[in-house]
Amino acid sequence: MKNFSFVSKSISLNSFLLDPNNYRFIDNPIYKKKIYKKYHLPEVQNTTLRLIEQNKQYQLAELKQSILINGYVPMERIIVIPYEYKKLCT
Repeated sequence: MKNFSFVSKSISLNSFLLDPNNYRFIDNPIYKKKIYKKYHLPEVQNTTLRLIEQNKQYQLAELKQSILINGYVPMERIIVIPYEYKKLCT
């Protein structure tokens, strides 16, 4: 079994990317697996956001309202992994 090491950090929301290969998307008919090195592309991020917004099961409006009213609960950690890509020369 692989061991994981976790470090607590504050990271700007602008630094996050949505995971286009989220396991929750597999049953969606428009889902197509994305190549890891393309996660940062705007079209990949926009499609991912649409998939999230279209699924009422995720209850994003309720989550947003809860955070606005109650604040973010630091005990509920968000786990992220580093993502690196090379900018293409044009």
